[in-house]
Amino acid sequence: MLFSSSTFVSMLPLSMIAFGSVSQDPAGAPPDPLLRGDVVWRSTIEPGWRAPSSAIHAANGDLLVADPAQHSVRMIRVGQDGVQETLELPRPADLTGFESVWSPDSLARGLDGTVLVADSRGRRIDRFAAASDAAGGWTWLELVDLGDESVAPRALAETAQGLFVVDGTTDRLAVRPRGAEGGVSLVWLDESLVPGGWGRPVDLAAAADGRLFVADADGHRILRLDAAGAYLGSFGERGPFPGLFQEPAGLDLAGGRLFVADRLNHRISIFDLEGRSRGQWGMHAVIPRQGEGRIHYPVDVAVSLDARRAAVVEPFERRVQLFDSAEQSVDGPGTVAELPSLDGVTSHFGSGVAADGDLVVLWEPETAAVVVFDWRDEVPIHVTSFGGPGAAPDRFGRITAGALDGVRQRIALADPGLDRLAIVDLDRDPEGGLRLDPFMGRAAGTISFERIAAQISALGETPPPDAALEPVDLAWLDGGGLAMLEARVGRILVLAPMPAARADAAPLPGELVALWGPQGSGGAKFDRPVAMAASPARDALAVLDAGGANDAARIVVLSLDGIPRHVVELPRVVRSDDEHPLDPAGLAWTPEGFVVSDRLADRLLLFDDDGTLRHEVGTTGVADGAMWSPQGLAVRPDGTVLVVDTGNHRVQGFDGADGEWRIVFSLGRASTRKRVPPAGGVGE
Repeated sequence: MLFSSSTFVSMLPLSMIAFGSVSQDPAGAPPDPLLRGDVVWRSTIEPGWRAPSSAIHAANGDLLVADPAQHSVRMIRVGQDGVQETLELPRPADLTGFESVWSPDSLARGLDGTVLVADSRGRRIDRFAAASDAAGGWTWLELVDLGDESVAPRALAETAQGLFVVDGTTDRLAVRPRGAEGGVSLVWLDESLVPGGWGRPVDLAAAADGRLFVADADGHRILRLDAAGAYLGSFGERGPFPGLFQEPAGLDLAGGRLFVADRLNHRISIFDLEGRSRGQWGMHAVIPRQGEGRIHYPVDVAVSLDARRAAVVEPFERRVQLFDSAEQSVDGPGTVAELPSLDGVTSHFGSGVAADGDLVVLWEPETAAVVVFDWRDEVPIHVTSFGGPGAAPDRFGRITAGALDGVRQRIALADPGLDRLAIVDLDRDPEGGLRLDPFMGRAAGTISFERIAAQISALGETPPPDAALEPVDLAWLDGGGLAMLEARVGRILVLAPMPAARADAAPLPGELVALWGPQGSGGAKFDRPVAMAASPARDALAVLDAGGANDAARIVVLSLDGIPRHVVELPRVVRSDDEHPLDPAGLAWTPEGFVVSDRLADRLLLFDDDGTLRHEVGTTGVADGAMWSPQGLAVRPDGTVLVVDTGNHRVQGFDGADGEWRIVFSLGRASTRKRVPPAGGVGE
């Protein structure tokens, strides 16, 4: 059921609002309300989250929430009158420099009432147990030995069979057999019978009988495995309707039901253990920061073992919301609202932006589409969109990075959702008049990641050849070559142009000629690369390295042969009164120096070439110049630095020299310091 307006819901008292659709079991009466999606919003937990990533209701009823940006796991006790207690779990006893080296990002219920905490950055798993003292807290028990220090545990599930682990580097599943002694190697599960392989597994859940469920985010499906990890089948595909998914991100099991945090559909979906849809709930937050039951990019759901309460984790909004069974939380049955359609804000820009000449390119995760703006006038005008979900050459799975060549009018797009690079040419007359042309984008070719991986192996490089490619930035090089910044291993792949299929077509990048990074050529080494930028003269590349366990962020400047020229050390803490260290996300290279976006402090930092801070720009909010989770950066020819203000679904522009605010725009709307009205003729 879909609806296009929330007017009816907004007229109801909050205590009477329920979100969901009801489904009965084939045998007869519906199960308890929460199991069928009949829920009401209860409250938002507000202990100052930065980017909560995972939650679990422990066997003793405590709600545990991981926040890797805070380097902490918090215990939350919820009573009938709301949150009664919030405590931080103790630091693992074998760590020093806790704030730098522990980034817990995934939680799972262990056997015997314990809780497992996975840290993919630190490549470790810790086990905690509820304390037996009067304080009722939690104690650290052990560091779980997987017998393979190369594994980056992304998700966990413990059963009588053993500890199942998703490796975030290779996107493979393994099991540490039950009773195995320390040092015993993991047993990798066989994916040969899984159609399409494991895909991008991001979460696991285990049923009481040992069956496993795997959320494949890029495949938009849930995989079903038996107790030994053998493939049984899958359910789901991409789409907005009940029973379909758009990037399932988090799983939990309770009361014989599987709960799925469906990230890009902004809802919680419910299934029985055979994969049949049994309900859903949640209302899409139409405007940023909208709460009180409205859901925005959920990444996890935690359901209490009695299936009477659920917590939804939303790092996009830096919050955790609590929902209750409708018949337990209101006087009477509550009011069931239909699920919303995708109406409302349409500029759901991703985290990146590319600019060159008079063009600006962005991409949207919900629609898997690319948006092109023509910026020959005072404000950018939307002139075309192309793409959409699908596997055809002109379709996309999950775009993570892009690069624009304004001279060739060519766009490169990294699509790990379909394991390929896509090259698109624009059929546009740069001297002609402005026009909205839905057929401007023309697919020029694709380069498969499988082919690139084979070339990596042929180079004899030592990084894992089976590491899944996850490009986070792209940059065009002279002559049509392409540099690709890859995050899982931390390296730059350089692709040289190859002859195109047609004689009249421009060469396409495709031959891997260099690899810079760990064990690669050139001597560069990156711990956690997050962004890349070309110099104004295009004679060098700069890589923003967010740092390793004990290192501050830095900018590594490379010549085009991969040799490091110099390193710009960035301050760990920008101001003495900063509560949290720098969390860099985007990089731009201007004639004056470097611009870095600080994602969780909602600001831009303007540095000289030597790392001296010149200006700090921005505050938290929605006004002009204010931001929420600023990420990707690009520079226009006039020196305007563009930043994707991700949390506010828009792009803003600032002067690259002094940081003065210049413009804000989204699809069909733009305003500058002169308050230019919306451009006529181009709407959303």
